[in-house]
Amino acid sequence: MKEDTKRQLLVIGPVPPPLSGTSVSFQLFCDYVEANSDAVTLRILNSSPKKPSDRPLLDLGNFFTAKRVLWGCLKHVRASRKVILFGSNQFLLTLMPICFVISRIAGKKFYVRCFGGSLDSYYETLSPVMRRYFTHILTRIDGLIVQTSTLKNFFDRIDGVKVHQVPGYRNASVAGLEGRSVREHSAPMRLVYVGHVREEKGIFDLLESLRTINSRSNGAVECDLYGPIYDDVADRFNQEISQTDGANYKGILDSDKVIPTLNTYDVFVFPTYYQGEGHPGAVIEALIAGLPVITTHFKSIPDLIEDKTNGLLVTPQKTDELIAAIEMLFGDSVLLETLSKKAAESGKTHHLSKVIPRLLHAVDE
Repeated sequence: MKEDTKRQLLVIGPVPPPLSGTSVSFQLFCDYVEANSDAVTLRILNSSPKKPSDRPLLDLGNFFTAKRVLWGCLKHVRASRKVILFGSNQFLLTLMPICFVISRIAGKKFYVRCFGGSLDSYYETLSPVMRRYFTHILTRIDGLIVQTSTLKNFFDRIDGVKVHQVPGYRNASVAGLEGRSVREHSAPMRLVYVGHVREEKGIFDLLESLRTINSRSNGAVECDLYGPIYDDVADRFNQEISQTDGANYKGILDSDKVIPTLNTYDVFVFPTYYQGEGHPGAVIEALIAGLPVITTHFKSIPDLIEDKTNGLLVTPQKTDELIAAIEMLFGDSVLLETLSKKAAESGKTHHLSKVIPRLLHAVDE
């Protein structure tokens, strides 16, 4: 099909680096559409900050990123059929309205793909004036695309908001259980964590649990940790991991190396209580790799993990429960194998080839 007969979509979102669940999701979307769609071509505007940060989007450090996004939207919107903005909560409140107005003036449909799972709580913390303003925009865009059933149910209750639920996704480049070595009963159980190294991800709960387990079980488990370290926890993290036998920080994985790397471990551990959690991409990658997941019964994580089916759920910040879950799998190889098989089955439903067409369908309705 000739290029000029394709539908051009203007897509705005974060491209790695920095590496994060949101930037990987956006990159996978762009790569999949460009490789597999004969009907669509993309114009991509990168909204990534320079490094992981909790700073407001429009502070001085991110001013030039915002300026670049808005200028790109003005420049390319007329040549595009539709606009899809992939954004976090702050991005939606700050730049979404401006991008929406630009799109409307150009006569283009405008959709939003919301990252994470906290847009409902973010919405409720807004002042009455800002909430009315935000609602006004949400009821006028052509579609709000969310990950979780919780967000779908929440925004369905607001008259005029057109909500679509499309779950998280990853690329299954490795078949879950193929090539996996089975842990010998006497060998240490190999745990792995992939994600941002920050307190709200349960990093220090994990390190405390490892110290307790290995102090009374003579090195029963080993745990490798991957991901970018946030500045505000760097000193504490480096100190605690140096004092934790069996724990090793392995740096940052390239996105195409995550699933092959996970495939070499026994269990994925993810004790998060991060308020922005939706469908964590690393949890989906672990399922695809056939790893049972020990994680928290928190927000929409039970959308992905069913306790004692494809993983184990524990209460956030309860290290005694986390310790018990790790020790349960260490002591029960049959349960470990059963959960691994169910994890691989669960992962198939989140392959990007199944999910991204649903996202494209949502913007074609």
